[in-house]
Amino acid sequence: MNEATYIEDLLGATPGVTCVDIVGESPRVFLIEGDVELVLAVLNTFAEAPQYEQTSSTTVRVWLE
Repeated sequence: MNEATYIEDLLGATPGVTCVDIVGESPRVFLIEGDVELVLAVLNTFAEAPQYEQTSSTTVRVWLE
């Protein structure tokens, strides 16, 4: 399973978390809102965590190379 599918499937199905794929961005960008601690815990399960930036207390921006 690739990172984008994992992010969309897992975080998109997590209650209280909204995962939006920002169309047209390159590299691929996701804007994830909700429980930031949970989101960061999921992102850190990757062998190589994707690049991310916490942009507010409830939002994380993730980009995949």
